Parts: sequence; structure tokens; C-alpha cells
Amino acid sequence: MKNGDSHTQYDQFFTDEVLMHISYEDASELAYSPAKSDHPLGGYTQNPDSNHVADRPNILGRLLLYPDLTHIYYIDENENEISSVIVPWSEEDEYQNEYMTVTTEPGYVEVRVRKG
Repeated sequence: MKNGDSHTQYDQFFTDEVLMHISYEDASELAYSPAKSDHPLGGYTQNPDSNHVADRPNILGRLLLYPDLTHIYYIDENENEISSVIVPWSEEDEYQNEYMTVTTEPGYVEVRVRKG
């Protein structure tokens, strides 16, 4: 479903299910310790460090620790947001999404968010 939200300059879409396979080259990319970072990944919007995988590959490790994905943003070659998908979120817990599961296989991380 498409949303013509006036707060954004691009289209937003809603879905009941998302499945992503994100590849990685080295298992160290899955290691993440927020206590060791001055500016942990995610959790707030004004992070002075990048939250892009290319800049901080350990963002994949964050996915393993925190099932709190809310949006998937599509960007162009200039890293401008061109659209987004709002994933299903359970109202049971405001910090963790019970609809989200993350599993790892050699070479990729599978992220699934499925309502119901």
C-alpha cells in the first residue's frame, strides 16, 4: 500500500511482510558491541557517525542484537532517499518488534519481518 505522506519528499509504502538477504564477506562484520562505541548505531536520528553499512559494516551485528527495524529506505547514487517501506510492527513492545527475526548463514544475514 502506498502512502502520500506530506512529511516526506518521496513515496512511502506499507507491507505485511519483508524478507531480505544481506551478504557479508567476513564474520567480523557481525560483531557489534554498543558499549564500545561513543556513537552506537541506530536508536536515535542525530547520530554523528554514519549508519550506512558501507561505512560501518558492523551494522549487521546490530541487527542480530536488536530486532527493532521500522523502515527500509531506498537511496539513489547520491544517497538521497527516494522511497521507503514501513515494515509491520507489533504494538506489544515499543522497543522490540516481535514480528522480526534475524538469522545468519555463511555469507548472508536473513531479516524477515512478517505480521501474524
